Amino acid sequence: LRRQEKPPYSYIALIVMAIQSSPSKRLTLNEIYQYLQGRFQFFRGQYQGWKNSVRHNLSLNDCFIKLPKGLGRPGKGHYWTVDPASQYMFEEGSFRRRPRGFRRRYQALKPYAQFYHSGAVNNFL
Repeated sequence: LRRQEKPPYSYIALIVMAIQSSPSKRLTLNEIYQYLQGRFQFFRGQYQGWKNSVRHNLSLNDCFIKLPKGLGRPGKGHYWTVDPASQYMFEEGSFRRRPRGFRRRYQALKPYAQFYHSGAVNNFL
């Protein structure tokens, strides 16, 4: 029995697709899993290693921000969203690779991005 072929997108692109599909533009880890399983056959099979890849990409890529889930919300875990400083990479369904030097430019913008995004965080609490 052969495993289904992985979709032709990076894990970053797949995660962004999931988050952008949400009206609130934020999802929990489990909601990201559910989106991928609902949209792509590959994620419905017995192979579960893809979940580790999703967690790895969320944790290690600067384009994702972990938001607090909010007081009084059932369940554990956090919401994930796309950093506003990274939005341009995914406009109009474009899931292109990051340009060279993105991390350096991003680090210079990070204080602004955190300030910009902090207003949105207050709406979730």
